[in-house]
Amino acid sequence: MTTSTPRSAVTSATVTRLGARRPPASGGAAVRVLVEREIGTRLRDRAFVISTLVSLLLVVGIAVLPAVFGGSPSTWTVGAVGTEATAAAQLVVDVAPAEREAELVVFDDDEALRAAVADGTVDLGVASAGALLGDDVISGELEALVQAAWRQRSLVAVLTDAGVPADEANSIAAAPPLPVTLLDPPDEERDRRVGFLVVGVILLYGQLVGYGFAVASGIVEEKSSRVIEVLLAKVRTRQLLLAKVVGIGLVGLLQLIALVVVGLVAFQLSGRFEMPPGTWPSAFMLLGWFLVGFAMYAALFAVVGALAARAEDLQNSAGPISLVVAASFIGAVSASVDPGGTLGQVLSFVPTTGPMVMPIRVAAEEAAAWEIAASLAITVASVALVMRLADVVYRRAALHTSSRIGLRQVLRRAA
Repeated sequence: MTTSTPRSAVTSATVTRLGARRPPASGGAAVRVLVEREIGTRLRDRAFVISTLVSLLLVVGIAVLPAVFGGSPSTWTVGAVGTEATAAAQLVVDVAPAEREAELVVFDDDEALRAAVADGTVDLGVASAGALLGDDVISGELEALVQAAWRQRSLVAVLTDAGVPADEANSIAAAPPLPVTLLDPPDEERDRRVGFLVVGVILLYGQLVGYGFAVASGIVEEKSSRVIEVLLAKVRTRQLLLAKVVGIGLVGLLQLIALVVVGLVAFQLSGRFEMPPGTWPSAFMLLGWFLVGFAMYAALFAVVGALAARAEDLQNSAGPISLVVAASFIGAVSASVDPGGTLGQVLSFVPTTGPMVMPIRVAAEEAAAWEIAASLAITVASVALVMRLADVVYRRAALHTSSRIGLRQVLRRAA
């Protein structure tokens, strides 16, 4: 059984390790110790373990349960009464689309057909007089097929009555449809890749919000418990902030990798979803953009965490950042409808939306190499600026634990 390690115990061990170094706050070594502290604390947290297992089971369930309970392709059941209705219904059975199966049930009279339609045994009934019977709703595709079949049988009857031989009448009535040529045919592989990336962006959104809050709540917890005072006696705020972002980000990346890999494998084994070419590279690209996006949002959440004095203040402080993440997610989903459109192009170069929009545009093959490079450069530069702001706010507000402090008040303070 996994047990949680108290943060105070982890902190004591961390301070001991930091204190054993000469000098105690030496750059990379101190950051490494703090990163190990963050990772160890998160991985030993029972809530993290349970939530990860539940998420993995949910992903497997989404992939496997439809294959287990969905069974074979759905079937249309067409009932008919009389010779002409039966002939028309048989035509529907013969021309049913490949993803469907259709079966014909012949009834002796209209009352028996009506009862079968009412209890759901028959999806659509063709009565002796040619009327269509349905319960509460009729499939539009099925109705169109039956209507076309009935017209064809009616034409055959007229031709045979006029003396046209039956074979010739059937040949005339069954004239082939006009050929259809699409000037811009859909790319099914591209559409599946984009659909996969949209699902990935949904996971990405959840990770950014969840682990961004983890950064903010970790800072607030350390402030309210006075642990921050002990840590700042050994390390600088910049090192502590960097370690928190890196440590929590690696845990979030580990969980996201598990969700993506388990999800892909489960969908492939279920046979319900054919992975298009380039799926795995797209998955790794999504993970890379997660790191960039998380660095951006983690720094923003670190700012609001430093401003809050208690956990109760955090929800209000983090509200604007949460709205930005939600708006970015909505923008990414909207851009997925037309990845090459103006909306997708513009959002690719906005630091807060680029990490969500660009993976979709790359999967759709709508992003040029220079656009990818420019979006990455803009986002990385923005991360550096926000991290600098977070360091300033963290340094000036870390020891302010009496009440919530405003951003302007912090920035006005002397460094």
